[in-house]
Amino acid sequence: MTPSLLAPLLVVTMTLLAFPTAAQPKSPADREAARAFVGAGHDKLDAGNTIGALADFRAADDIMGVPTTGMLVATALLELGRLIEAHEVVLRVQQYPKMAGEPAAFTRARSEAATQATAIAQRIPTVRVELADDSGPLREGVAVAVSVDGARLVGDAALEPRQVDPGAHRIAVEASGYVATSDEITLREGQALLHRVKLTHKPTKPPPAPSPVSGLEVAAYVTLGIGGAALAAGIATGVASLGEANEVKELCPELSGCPPAAEPAHDRSITLANVSNVSFGVAGIATVASVVMLAVALSDTEGDETESVTMTVAPNWVGVSGWF
Repeated sequence: MTPSLLAPLLVVTMTLLAFPTAAQPKSPADREAARAFVGAGHDKLDAGNTIGALADFRAADDIMGVPTTGMLVATALLELGRLIEAHEVVLRVQQYPKMAGEPAAFTRARSEAATQATAIAQRIPTVRVELADDSGPLREGVAVAVSVDGARLVGDAALEPRQVDPGAHRIAVEASGYVATSDEITLREGQALLHRVKLTHKPTKPPPAPSPVSGLEVAAYVTLGIGGAALAAGIATGVASLGEANEVKELCPELSGCPPAAEPAHDRSITLANVSNVSFGVAGIATVASVVMLAVALSDTEGDETESVTMTVAPNWVGVSGWF
């Protein structure tokens, strides 16, 4: 332990036992407990356990809340290199109200806190992040977040200088449209570091590939085309049959005793009518079959089995068979 730390420890040990503080005087039990914490912290410092000493000094300061216990906490924090916390503590010690008849140790501690506040502030390093991409400084309007050791700031505040303790730190940067990145940095006391980060644009996602058309869908569309052709054929042959039937009516107005010349037209009318009926039947069956196959194909989103469909067309019937 350094002499500069030992002297305040000895002073505070004595004053804690003798001087009630704040608006409500501390009880003898409280002062004795605080004195025990200070003594334990003194021993831990001698043993090189600064973290343990800090915990004891904090416990004493929580009980007493006087300038001397506050300075013990600040001294331990400085030993650990935790300058930002130490600076906050000495600022608090500075603001302790002065009480009438207070021990000289309290006055000295308050004065030492004022001196230390200026000295510590000059020792605290800062880091400022500057962002750019391939075209130069990052354009305005890009959403930015910068984290230092997990402490995240967004927007303009993320790019302002930030106080950190000396030593190693991790800086993580996020920006809309860019790949997130992180770096390790190390700062020494009093350093003002400008940390430049060059961002990389996120790769543009390719458009999604079109969904493959299954064999069943192909068969459905082919069948639908056959149905459409059959429908057109049925309409055409039906119209032709009616034309032949009209010719027969002209030759046989009485529908009896038709001359032999009317027989060819009559036969053609019957044949065309049969073809028309068959075509309409094929069209209807093909339409129903295509609708069923499309419904099955569109509902099958899980398996990748291969479908097999066979269609057979005859002069007076049509058939669809297969598995899927």
